[in-house]
Amino acid sequence: MKTLTVFAIAAWLGMLGFLAMVVAPAAFGTLERPAAARFVSAVMPRYHWAALALGLVAVVGLLARRDPASAVWLGRAPLLLVGL
Repeated sequence: MKTLTVFAIAAWLGMLGFLAMVVAPAAFGTLERPAAARFVSAVMPRYHWAALALGLVAVVGLLARRDPASAVWLGRAPLLLVGL
């Protein structure tokens, strides 16, 4: 479960960075502003659904890994829930 959780968080952050640093600048640098805005607005709903799915996978992985005897996992859960 640890690998799944780490993968979900890494994919989530990687997707965020790729959209912000590659997709949006390339769209606005290549296309006319209205076309780039339409393109990015078409990509955003898919991005948000994928981010939500990865975030939920990360939360499920975190909850599956928790030790019921300790409350250490509670410190990590708010970070993921805020990201969702």
